[in-house]
Amino acid sequence: ERGSRLGEALEQYVLKSSMPAGIFTPDRAHYPLELLAWKPALDERLARYDSVKPELEIALDLAWRPTEWDRAAIRAKLDLVGIVDDTTVEVIDYKTGRQYPEHADQLELYATLLFHRYDWCETVLAADWYLDRPGEVAEHTHRRPEYESTLLPRWKQRAVADLSRTIWPAQRNVFCRYCAFHAKVGGPCTEGA
Repeated sequence: ERGSRLGEALEQYVLKSSMPAGIFTPDRAHYPLELLAWKPALDERLARYDSVKPELEIALDLAWRPTEWDRAAIRAKLDLVGIVDDTTVEVIDYKTGRQYPEHADQLELYATLLFHRYDWCETVLAADWYLDRPGEVAEHTHRRPEYESTLLPRWKQRAVADLSRTIWPAQRNVFCRYCAFHAKVGGPCTEGA
């Protein structure tokens, strides 16, 4: 809930900050005080983007063609996408809490989707900003040859495999301890025991 609230506050700040000159006034862009340490980094990013898209939604069908959000087989909502120049796009994903290995997979998927969406893009800069840890950033750079040879085939294969399942077996992970189905709280799942 807190992560969603902070993400929404940052989205509103980005939207108001990217309004044309003369419309934006500092008092209209309320910045969440608990993230004040991140404001200089965010303002620096916003100043260097040609255009910015907070909460960019990408929705694709099984053939990886754009489709409506509610009909999509593959969909993602990217916290902040900035067009840096005519060859480079940056995506920033806001995270609360600590780093987990699967965050790198998520950024790789986002890079794949951005290359797919923007055929002119040659480089995707992808970063996780760990909001609870000022200055902690995990950054990755992806280039179009990697997208064509590795990323797109890998993610298409993963999507087909996931979407063709009819049974989703439980898999132990770091979130098991919070699950209502966990055996320790009387649930039927034994995977997280």
